[in-house]
Amino acid sequence: MSEVIDKAKSKKKRSAKFENLIGPMVPKTDAEARERLVTARIGLLLRHSFFGNLATRLTLINADEWCSTAATDGLKFYYNSRFIMMLKPKEVEFLVGHEVLHVVYDHMGRRGDRDPQIWNIADDYCVNWDLVEQRVGDKIPVALYDTKFKGMSAEEVYDYLYENADKIDVNELMKRLLDEH
Repeated sequence: MSEVIDKAKSKKKRSAKFENLIGPMVPKTDAEARERLVTARIGLLLRHSFFGNLATRLTLINADEWCSTAATDGLKFYYNSRFIMMLKPKEVEFLVGHEVLHVVYDHMGRRGDRDPQIWNIADDYCVNWDLVEQRVGDKIPVALYDTKFKGMSAEEVYDYLYENADKIDVNELMKRLLDEH
């Protein structure tokens, strides 16, 4: 089992499609992406006030030079402007809600000594299930989602993934991560 996890760690975290998005910030693209993010937060305030209120508390930070999609540290919402521009407006709402739930569930603080990448996969399954259940935006097609994890905590999903690491394609799951935290 640890061999599978070690192999997964040695691979890129995301598909080449997303890795190619990393590069210098382009002011015009960043302005358009930031506008999409602000619009998504307003949409969440109107349709899902819990998510919208919390989303407005995260500071938007351009991370084009190091982040291929999005990330959070619990205080900031880091984004790749090229990735944001690839998404439909409702998918941006989903992404914003996704980052909000990582903060709400304190996924960064609960990891403990667990494998960071498998923990992130488990977190994403939980967060995405909740967003789909609550009808927050439109699920991003590559996002990790499986109804078998309905109602499970991140710890439970992690245990399942860890125990079945030799039966699942961890590398493929890592390519479908929406963010980093």
